[in-house]
This record gives sequence, structure tokens and C-alpha cells, in this order.
Amino acid sequence: MLYKIVLSLLGVSLIACGSADARSLRGTWVSKDPHMVAHVSKNSIRIDHKFSDGDSALYWKGTFRSNLANGQWFRSLPDTEALEFSLFGSTAKSKKFTHRNNRLIFQFSIMGVNRKVSLVRKFA
Repeated sequence: MLYKIVLSLLGVSLIACGSADARSLRGTWVSKDPHMVAHVSKNSIRIDHKFSDGDSALYWKGTFRSNLANGQWFRSLPDTEALEFSLFGSTAKSKKFTHRNNRLIFQFSIMGVNRKVSLVRKFA
């Protein structure tokens, strides 16, 4: 009986901790190949390409509608001013992102090469 109470309380505390941010994409997301880091705030996203020497270059900066559920996709509109002089910046008129299975997925395109990138949330 005691283990049922402990498990029940543990389940409630886990749900309480996880549910507050379940619909939020806010935070830092990373991929390994290619090495990219995305910083997501309430309604904006910035993706930097990270190089092995520690340098980084802006790939995407844009806005989107916030509070999306897992399994949904959203379209981000670019911050053309920020991307205008970025050597590695995307020239796309919009970028589609999918939030599925705790991953943020998008199509990476540069110099005619296309690749699907899957970012996972980075926890401190």
C-alpha cells in the first residue's frame, strides 16, 4: 500500500514538473551532424551552425506562432535584416519546422545541398 502512495505521489510530481513546459519550445536545441544550435524563445527561433574550431555562423533567425503541441508543425518567417549579410544564412522565404517526439526537425539547405536536421532539447 505504501509503495502505491509513493508511486502515486512520484507520478504527480513528475507530471507537475513536466506539464508546465510541455507545449513550450523555449530553450536550447542541438544537433550533432551537422552541428547546429537553436535558441527558441516564446515566438522566435535562431539557429547557428557551429564549427569545430568553436566559431559559429547564423543560419536562420525568424518568428513563429507560439505554444504548439508535440506533433505539430509551424512555419517561421525570416528576419531578413539579420540574415542579409550572414554568409551561411538561409535565403528561404519561410522555413517549416516540425515538433515531434521531443525533436525539432527542419530541412537544412545550403549551396544546393538539402538535409533533414533533427534537434533535441539541451538540458542544463
